[in-house]
Amino acid sequence: MIKRLIILVLILFQYSILYPSPIGMIKVNDSTYVDESEIDVGSWLSYYSWTLDHEGYVSAQKVMPDSNAIDKALWKFINTKTESLNNQFAHSTGLPIGFFKTDCSDSKTYGKRLRSGNGNCSLVELPITGISYEQVIKFCEWRTNILGENKIVYKLPTPEEWKHIALIGLSELNKRNGYCDTLYKGKCPSFNYKIKCQCDKDSVLGKLNGIAGWSPDKNGLYDLFGNVSEMTSLKNVAKGGNFNLYAKQCHFDSVQYYEKPMIWLGFRCIATIGKVNKNTISQNPVLKPSIKDSSSKVLMNGKFGSFIDNRDGTNYRVVLIGSQLWMAENLKFKPDSGEFWYPENNFENAYRYGYSYNWQTAKNVCPSNWHLPTKEEFDTLMVNIGGNETQTAYNELLPSGSSGFSLLFAGSHIGINYVAGGLGGIIWSSTESKKRTAWCLGVGSLNKIAGIRSTFSKSDGFSVRCIKDK
Repeated sequence: MIKRLIILVLILFQYSILYPSPIGMIKVNDSTYVDESEIDVGSWLSYYSWTLDHEGYVSAQKVMPDSNAIDKALWKFINTKTESLNNQFAHSTGLPIGFFKTDCSDSKTYGKRLRSGNGNCSLVELPITGISYEQVIKFCEWRTNILGENKIVYKLPTPEEWKHIALIGLSELNKRNGYCDTLYKGKCPSFNYKIKCQCDKDSVLGKLNGIAGWSPDKNGLYDLFGNVSEMTSLKNVAKGGNFNLYAKQCHFDSVQYYEKPMIWLGFRCIATIGKVNKNTISQNPVLKPSIKDSSSKVLMNGKFGSFIDNRDGTNYRVVLIGSQLWMAENLKFKPDSGEFWYPENNFENAYRYGYSYNWQTAKNVCPSNWHLPTKEEFDTLMVNIGGNETQTAYNELLPSGSSGFSLLFAGSHIGINYVAGGLGGIIWSSTESKKRTAWCLGVGSLNKIAGIRSTFSKSDGFSVRCIKDK
């Protein structure tokens, strides 16, 4: 008996490794997981930051919500990017929120509508609204590809699936009554809908509240009824009611119709574990092709494009600025010889920030048909984005700038030490200034200026951005 029990435990342990519970989700039956709460602003911002980092400025802008369909204070926060990463982890993605502030004074005006931010901006705990059906479908596809690694499939529930999930979370009494109880014994509402009453929740009723601010159902799911109506897989059809509606309009059979992004409209996903097939999602744009199926030809779509370095199969984003075609991310190639370092001496950082190379190595690491830029080519770049030694150029070079150059604060390797990335970033040119120094393009977070300077030691380690041969 003990032997059989041990075998069963090992099988279950193996299964839990192969098929882990998706982040931020609760299992509601043998095959289905459901987001614990409505997708929050923080999770949407982590999606934005990932898109900005991997696909560039134009793609990231397509992720932004409609400013007319979210709260003004929230839009102010979302529309203010930073050059340093906010490492607060998002509830439904498990990823850092990214290029957004860590705090916000405006959130204090929400009072009990938001939980304590614990030093972080509590606005990110609002449900994401102001997004379209098409944007949500893209989010589900991204979540399947990146977070689910094509082993967990995320999608919007059908209206029937949503109703089934809502029903199984109700008590037996509520199921018999056909609706969720609207009041607790203390005469306070049990979910967020339009009402005036005399209780401690009076100030938050009929207004958009943060996620998980009300009691969960018996499965542990928050806000299936009220707060924001939730999109279904059927376009223009939402379920569950919202803070603008009365309690009698917020039940499992109610339907809310929409034609555009609304401040009362959000969503949550359901997930199933299993391999993705062509009938599950419409596209898989982020998978890296194999080397033998790719070439170094640059593929452009307007200002932006990509190419594959056949030496190691890395796919790079590129951007056209003026007449120059630049790599829109730092070089990540590991050469067979020369001096180079991992950022912060951590090999995992090379994927995000690229390697730091000394000058001699930097001159020889660009792929064929690309080269390390000269000082004169940096001069031309700066003219195109606002001028040398200017804050305008600084803003344009950052990931939040419209130039698409997307320069990250990767830090530097000076002597035997690593200078942290939060202080700025430096990129080599191929132009020598003196016997021991060379010209570089540098940005600093303290003075917020970008400039081309000649005092950088050739033995130090800086980033490389390659420019296309003419």
